[in-house]
Amino acid sequence: MRLYLSFFILGILLTPHSSLAEQGAKAKDAGLEKAGEAMVLRGPEVDYLEEMREHMDRLTQGLSKEDNAHFYAIYTAHNMIDTVGVITADMTKAVKACGKNNPDLKEPMKKRFKAWQNEVDPILKETKGQIENTISVQNYADGDDIEDILELADKVRQQTRANLKREPVTSQKACTHLLKTMDKTEKELAQLLRNSSKEFRQMAALYQAEASDKKQEKTEP
Repeated sequence: MRLYLSFFILGILLTPHSSLAEQGAKAKDAGLEKAGEAMVLRGPEVDYLEEMREHMDRLTQGLSKEDNAHFYAIYTAHNMIDTVGVITADMTKAVKACGKNNPDLKEPMKKRFKAWQNEVDPILKETKGQIENTISVQNYADGDDIEDILELADKVRQQTRANLKREPVTSQKACTHLLKTMDKTEKELAQLLRNSSKEFRQMAALYQAEASDKKQEKTEP
């Protein structure tokens, strides 16, 4: 079921992580279908997937090891953020369905989920902004080319999700479990996003410093 799939992916997200750059390098080595910690789900339609492969091959051809890892870090983080969005949407549906089928849980779940969103959403927005910034300051590819690949990745996931059966779990046991796990997922997911945002700030600063040094070298007699 869709909710089970979302929480399986959430479990992957909250597994102790290496840096995004290291994850990106591993994703490249493991193959595209495993990029982003298995967050690019494969479906029967492969047109967007093949197109994305071709774009990625062209963009990464000739890149240094560091720039290649940086690109895959962007790719991985973009997929992570999209997955968090899917999880949030699924949780919204589950909370409503749980409240409808379990009236005693309606207000506790509604209140707890609102607090969950208030904690996660601002950090998610900040991380998106940091990714956009690092795309704009990197110097190894046209930013539009990177954005095109990320849009294709979105289309691949959308195709796959269209083939998934969406049935929120609404039993008393499942809803109570969801309520209990919100403390853990809120804390760990917020920390994961904070770490990602921090890493992208550092990446952007490095590229900006490099650009500044090159500019200074050109102006020196």
